[in-house]
Amino acid sequence: MFHSPLTAVWPPTYRHSFIHLMVQSPHVLFVYWDVHERKRNMIAAHYRTPWSSLPKIIRFYAYEEETTAFDRPAMWVDIEVGETSSWYYREAIPKMIYAADYGIANQDGQFVPLLRSNKSRTPRSKSMTTAGTESHGAIVSSADAHPQHPDSASSILSDYHSPFEQFSTYTLYTTQEGAKS
Repeated sequence: MFHSPLTAVWPPTYRHSFIHLMVQSPHVLFVYWDVHERKRNMIAAHYRTPWSSLPKIIRFYAYEEETTAFDRPAMWVDIEVGETSSWYYREAIPKMIYAADYGIANQDGQFVPLLRSNKSRTPRSKSMTTAGTESHGAIVSSADAHPQHPDSASSILSDYHSPFEQFSTYTLYTTQEGAKS
């Protein structure tokens, strides 16, 4: 019997965690992700809270020029995304470089990144003026875009001491893989 690819079942999850950021237009980004079950269970055990109860957040970073992934962005914004696995961000600024982090908010409301996306550049907008500036707005500073400074999350996280010595926001290491004993 003929088997149509349209009737094939999409995998409910992948074998690894990932996040991917794409540009749809000068003002719209699309990001999709999957957090592997092992990582979800590890996070839930670490925070002693069911995964479904943890607030899930996408943090979009906007850079004015090509930088390394951890350089200071021109601005950033957090969006609570619930249990979804993709999101459209419709407030992108043309001619900017964007990256996204997927993470959770811990019990203190601090953002804990779990996945970091690729970087993507938004194209020029058709409404760009000849001077090269956007005709309908300006870049908002990081302090105006969000009440916390981008460096505050990393400094808070570095001061936080986990009861799980082998836990990092990205990977749980076994002693054989180089974690401190």
